[in-house]
Amino acid sequence: MKFVKNIWYAAAWASEITPETLIYRKIIQEPILLTRRQDGTAIAMSNVCPHRFAPLHLGCKEGDKIRCGYHGLEFDTNGKCVGNPNAPGNIPAAMQIPTYPLVEKHTMLWVWLGDKPADESLIPDYSIMEEGDGLSRDRGHFTMDVNVELVANNLMDLSHASFLHDGLLATPEHADSEIKVIQEGNTVTCERWARNVPVPKVFDLIFRRDGKNVDFWTRMRWDPAGCFLLDVGCHAVGETREQGAGYIGIHILTPESDSRTHYHVGIVRKPVEEADEEFQAEIKQLRLHAFKNQDEPMMMAMQEMLGVDELLTRKPVLFNVDAGPMRMKRVLDELLEAEP
Repeated sequence: MKFVKNIWYAAAWASEITPETLIYRKIIQEPILLTRRQDGTAIAMSNVCPHRFAPLHLGCKEGDKIRCGYHGLEFDTNGKCVGNPNAPGNIPAAMQIPTYPLVEKHTMLWVWLGDKPADESLIPDYSIMEEGDGLSRDRGHFTMDVNVELVANNLMDLSHASFLHDGLLATPEHADSEIKVIQEGNTVTCERWARNVPVPKVFDLIFRRDGKNVDFWTRMRWDPAGCFLLDVGCHAVGETREQGAGYIGIHILTPESDSRTHYHVGIVRKPVEEADEEFQAEIKQLRLHAFKNQDEPMMMAMQEMLGVDELLTRKPVLFNVDAGPMRMKRVLDELLEAEP
């Protein structure tokens, strides 16, 4: 599978990386080492020692030096080999580790693996994740043994929630929704409205906890290559969004390989007055259940049944609910065509 390279990929939440840690992430088939200098600057470099190709994250870090755990070679955070404990101690000019542009923005670390100059303006807007407005926030990261395109389609077409997540995130009645797809540049947004429908469990917890019907909205924004922001919630039938309740869901996908995907999740919402930690934990558990116990098994079964190549080349029979995913695919195809 070919990946877009000249674009920013989410490498890790900024809070995951410290000056003491050596974190390994494979991103579009590239083994990447993430750490920080002692002054707090985050860096990204190849995780491969040029000597015998040992993974550097299995070594150790002392100050701003990274020591390979296999033969003790030391590298600075610019990738230069600065120490060889093996006699006679010479350091060949080729003993250099590639480094990559890395930007810390919106509490996320973004890495650029392309050949073109890194353009920070292409990082999608996730300023909603920055603190200081009194909202409640949570972040997480996990992996799915699923091709990134399958996961992206799953997010962009939320009609599946009516059946795969029946009662939890939606109900079958939500399938009869008004759908609107908007494209501005490379950003694609899919909006859905379901009127006078049963309230699903997660949103009953967030809203009134009375089980009464609601008007339900979802607004999914996508930026390439795998950056989603979901505005979702409900309000009493006939009222307005301002009178309802919901949350902003962060879904940022970073392909590891053609069959495995890093999934960065976040949630932003108004805190409840009492026992917010317990409430937050319950919402988090229910959302994780939907991702890991409902979405992932279904997508893994599709992938196992047909294989990645067949899934990505077979032409599906399409409906109006597929307008968002197809627009997204068109943008990605155009970006791939423009790659050097």
